[in-house]
Parts: sequence; C-alpha cells; structure tokens
Amino acid sequence: MDLKNGVMPSCHSRCALRYLAMNAYALFHMNINYSSIDAGRHSEILDNCYWPFLNFAETQSGTVTLEASGNSLEKLKALDSSWIEYAARLIHQGKMELITGGYHQIIGPLAPPKINLLNLVRGLEVVEDFFGVRPTTVLPSEQAFARSLIPIYAAAGFERVILDFDNFKTSFREAPASSVASFSDHSLKILWCSSIAYQRFQRTVHGEIGREEFTDRTTFDLNQIWTKSPYPMYSGDLEIFGVRPGRYRAERPTSPNEWRGVEEVLQSAVQLTESKLVGVDTITANSDAAGESNWELENLTDAINPTLVKKQPKYNLSRWALGGRDDLMLNATAMRVAESSADLGALEDRQVLEFFASDYRTHITDARWAKLESQIESRKTPKVNRPRIQADRPSPEMNAEVSISDGNVFLSNPVGSMTLDTRRGLSISNIHRGKDEHPIGSVGKISHGSVSRIDLTPDWFSGNLVIQEVGESQVTDLGASVPEVQEASDGPVIRAEFETKMGQIRKSLAFSSQALAVTVSYVFPPYEMRGSLRFGFLSALVPLNQIKNCWYETHLGGYEPERFTFPSEDFDLGAPLSLNQSCHTVIPIVEGLLRLNISETVFRYEFDRNAHPFCGLLSLKKSAEGFLVRFNLTARELDDTSIPHPLPREEISYTLTVEK
Repeated sequence: MDLKNGVMPSCHSRCALRYLAMNAYALFHMNINYSSIDAGRHSEILDNCYWPFLNFAETQSGTVTLEASGNSLEKLKALDSSWIEYAARLIHQGKMELITGGYHQIIGPLAPPKINLLNLVRGLEVVEDFFGVRPTTVLPSEQAFARSLIPIYAAAGFERVILDFDNFKTSFREAPASSVASFSDHSLKILWCSSIAYQRFQRTVHGEIGREEFTDRTTFDLNQIWTKSPYPMYSGDLEIFGVRPGRYRAERPTSPNEWRGVEEVLQSAVQLTESKLVGVDTITANSDAAGESNWELENLTDAINPTLVKKQPKYNLSRWALGGRDDLMLNATAMRVAESSADLGALEDRQVLEFFASDYRTHITDARWAKLESQIESRKTPKVNRPRIQADRPSPEMNAEVSISDGNVFLSNPVGSMTLDTRRGLSISNIHRGKDEHPIGSVGKISHGSVSRIDLTPDWFSGNLVIQEVGESQVTDLGASVPEVQEASDGPVIRAEFETKMGQIRKSLAFSSQALAVTVSYVFPPYEMRGSLRFGFLSALVPLNQIKNCWYETHLGGYEPERFTFPSEDFDLGAPLSLNQSCHTVIPIVEGLLRLNISETVFRYEFDRNAHPFCGLLSLKKSAEGFLVRFNLTARELDDTSIPHPLPREEISYTLTVEK
C-alpha cells in the first residue's frame, strides 16, 4: 500500500509496531560557500554565526546536530583552528553531533555516480580526521533525492537518509515512526524533516511572525503529523542567523541578540512538544535499539516527481541544472572534468568536486563567478561528438533514400521511414517501421481538432524547437522552410534556415542508413536572453487503456537507471509556476540517455552529456480520445537565479532512435 496516496505502507517485518516516546531534533546546515556571500565575509560569518552557534549548542539541555561539508570544515580550520577544537570538545561531551552530506554541496540527481560516491567519501574523511567520528546519517544537499542514490549512500557507509516529509505527503497526515527507502538490493532508513517547520522557525526568530502563531502551528503539526516520528524542530541553514546574504529585498536586519532568539524559539518548541532534544544519529540508533518495525515506502518518487527536493515547488532541480548564469555550460564543464579525472589523487579529487558545487549555479557573486570563469577557461568545450547511432541490423548493403513531394520530405531505409513537414520547420509528421503502411501509433504530428478538449485542439508537433524569452512572444522553427539535401557516408542530411527576431537559426536532420533514427542539430545566433529553450518534442495521442503501459527510464545520479510508469492523471512538468518560474521541475538525464515507451514503442533520446547535459520535460493531458503525451528536451529554464546570457554558442544536437 502507499502512504503517499493515503494508505499506510506495508510492514517491513511481521513484528508489531512499537512507538518511542517523543524525541525531537534540531539540525543546522552549515555551508561557508553560500552562493551570494564572498570569501571576504567569512570572518564576519565566523564571528556572528559560527562561534555563536557553538555557544548556543553548549548551553542546550539536549544535543543539537550540525551538518557540514568537508570543504566548509577545511576552510573553517584555516580561518580559525580553535573553532574546530571547540566543536570537537562539544561533540565528545555529547552536546553536539556532526553529520555530513559530502565534501561539497552537490545535487546528487544531477551528478554522475562516481562523483556522488567520491563526494560522500571525501566528506566523511574530513569529518573523521577532524573529529574522530564517522556519522551514519546523511543529509542530501538541498535534500535533493532520487531512489537510485540509495546504493551510493550505502556504499559510503551511511545507514539512514534525511528526507523532507512535506514534499512527500499530500495532506496533513502522520509521518510514519520508522520508514525504509529501497532501490535494487539496498535499503536505507529514513529520518523525516520538515521544510514548513524550519521555515516557521526562521520566520519566528527573524520577527516575521509572532510567538503565538508559532505556538499554534507547532501544536497543530504535533497533533496531526509528528505524533510518532521524531519532531524536526529545525533542519535549515545555519548562516541565516546572525548574518544576512544581502540577496533578498525583504531581508530584515540582524538583531544583536538573534542567537538568543534562536535559543528561545527552540526552547519554546521543546516545551510545546514535551520532548527531549537528541542528535540525529542518536535518534535513529535509539529507534533501532527499540526494535522498531520499519515500513518500506512505495512510490517515494514517481513520474510526476522523479526526485524530491526541499521547500516549495519553485525550488526545484531546474535551479541547478538549467538556471543561473549559464548552468548548462557549467554542468558540461563539470562533466568533462569528471570524465578526464578518473585516476587522480585526493587533492585533485577535491578540485574536481568543486566544479559540481551547487552554489556556483545559483546567486553567485560577480567576484566568485570571475574566479570560476578563469578555471573554466582551461576546460574548453570540445567539439560536439554526436551520439553514435546503433544499427538495428548492421549491414553494408543498407542505405537510405530521400524524396521531396507535396511539401514533405520522405526519409526511408530498410528499417523504417520518417516524414518531415517542410511547411512546419521539418518537424516529424509520422514514423513507420519497415514497410508498414500504418505509422507507429498516433506519434508525430497531432493535427488541429484531433482532440475534443478545447485547450488541446491546436496542432501538436514533434522534432521542433520553442524559445520563450521573458516578456516576449515565442520563437520557433515551425515556419516554412526550403530544405537542402546533402548526402553523407552514414545517410542523408536535411538542412534548413529560419529567420527569427533573434537572428538566423540553422537546423539539420541526419537520417541514419543503419537504424530508424535521426540526429537533429541546431546552431543559434549570438543572442542574449532570459527564458527557456526547449526542443526535441515528441507528441503522441495514447488510448486511455494503454497509458498504464507507458514509462520513461533515465539515470538520476545512480549507477542504475530508474523507470517511472505514467499515471492516469493530468500533469505538466513544463508548465510555469509563475512569471519568474518556467517549470515545475525537470527530469535529469545524467548519462545522456533517456528511454520513453509510448504506444508499445520505445523511443531513445541520446546526446553528448559532456557537451550539453540537457534535461527532460513531460506532460500528460487527458481527453475523451486518449492522453495527449508530450516529451521534450530542455537546455534552459527560468527561475529567480537566471540572468540573461547568450544562447548556446556551439551546435547542440540529440539523436532520436526508434528501438525494435
């Protein structure tokens, strides 16, 4: 059964459930590399935040928890080694516990598995070296979690993972006392935290809400949600107390007694919950010792939410994948560095990990960006290596044919055929296997009026491009084209040019002579913009009774891919959340390969992740005629971290293959 859909999950063992007396924890996340804070302010953070935190921890009746990256701890030691010594004393006195999410703050679902494992191992090494402890609980950076990361956490020696319950629950329901998340042959226990609880805590300390409101909402949560699971009094940033990043217009000035306010709010929560403040490793260890049965959660993630991230939906993976100053370029650089650094030593390992640090991808300051650019300059983007098209039945006798008639380009080989529409930017009208007269399902162009639902009546295309600049009309490649056909050794290439208000966009489609596949490429004009860049659309109309057989499969930071079955409900990952947020989230495609099963046919998207690590978007819209399914790749999305920067300077490309 499924807690997410309102039913308690199945028991992982046959033991009767036993619940512990209420425990609570306060977890403070340290990150000296906070994106909008320059290194010149580190002494300010040390004096106004990090030292007051240790004094605060020492005076508590229970144990507080600090989560810190290995890099933050190394920089702190260089800044003031006595802070490390003082923290070590508190740890050994039981006043503080320390856990880590790795050496750098890296978004796991967007990084290759070897980087994720290396990051965890290096972070643990620093903690053990500095403090003589080895934590068994991991806090994923930004609480960005995918199930395929579980074997990597386990390989690093972690036994438990902290996840945001608010992004898992669908209503005010109880958090289970003890839960397990599994993938492949590995399992981890879950300790739940709460974005809502820690945001309320912050707002109370900052004076944005009163103590009475804090009391009322905390009491409600205690009675409705945290009746069995340890109460997460705080699980947010440390640097938000005593300092301000200077990023937000609505920032309130710091108070001379802000850390006294932190202590007062925490003590208020402890009294309200009648709980004991315990470190997170101790909480979970106590649960294990008490013989608590573990509920294995099904559907922890799904096709609509392939990953979990903390806070509200505007805070999603697109923030680190496709936003910022130029996250696509930065992620490509990181991928190349990782690819070429397989056998380097520990020092170089740390330099490699730095390229994946999430803070470079959000509100990074001008000074830090300039320093990063100098590092990137030495890692020039190589010429794009197009994905190798795999032949279904390799044969030297295979060849491809091309013809143009009545506004269509017909491409065929012994494996199958595709039809391109010259009136609509060489978009893909239909696809045939072999010599079949009928195309593959309703895949390709869904013509105007094919769907009765009024908002779904327009034409829906495949193989096209849509650029949406903020405050401007869309730019597409759906205009009429005059195709140019060129013969190449591995099949014909169809080229076209499109004049737009941004400049000329050049498009080419290379049709394989060896497989039912096409490689689509774009070259863009030198144009700066802030907005979204989506392409590689695939549109299909799937019968209602077949939607449960549809799925997509991709890598989300783990060694093995994850497969997600389509739900029987409307959703649109690419729908804007606001004028400043272009999508709900994105689908990571870490290995440059995504497989999409539609109408009993598997479509394979491939691209060079070391040149352009794209992500995916998916939407389903239900009508009487079936589900309108649309998938596309994306190279840029809009959020509050985005600043204007040029369209991709180099050719971008992907290959779409119809598997057997």
